[in-house]
Amino acid sequence: MSNRTALLIYCSQDELARVRERAALEHRTVSGYVLNILMRTIAFEESLYASLKHTSGINRGLATQAACSPGPRTNMLLRCSEEEAERIRSAAKRRQTTISGFVRLALRRSWSVAAGMLAPELMVHGWPAANAQWNHDFTESASLERYPRRAQ
Repeated sequence: MSNRTALLIYCSQDELARVRERAALEHRTVSGYVLNILMRTIAFEESLYASLKHTSGINRGLATQAACSPGPRTNMLLRCSEEEAERIRSAAKRRQTTISGFVRLALRRSWSVAAGMLAPELMVHGWPAANAQWNHDFTESASLERYPRRAQ
């Protein structure tokens, strides 16, 4: 069995509540839920970086920092193997961001993809809104412009 470690992830209380809710829906622990998303994200990014290794400034086209959500802050303890922790650290370093920023970015991307697949009206200019609750007013006006209601 591999050695275990833990990463302390700085996030908002709303983000942690959302993680707990989604983990419960999937019948996973918080660490299991977050690691599932992170390992898929890292595997995708590693294949992307491998195919684009000759391109300089690869981070210019990719978001490197997850914006901090408003509200009270808290911490999440992410338990994982030492190998997983090293892959997370390497991915954050490659993105030139903090470990917490990388984790929040991966979670938000996962949530926005799920929101886009489940509710197309939450699209903003053709892209899933990062957080429909925070962008509600903008999202509503954008979806009305993009998907106008047909006359009855």
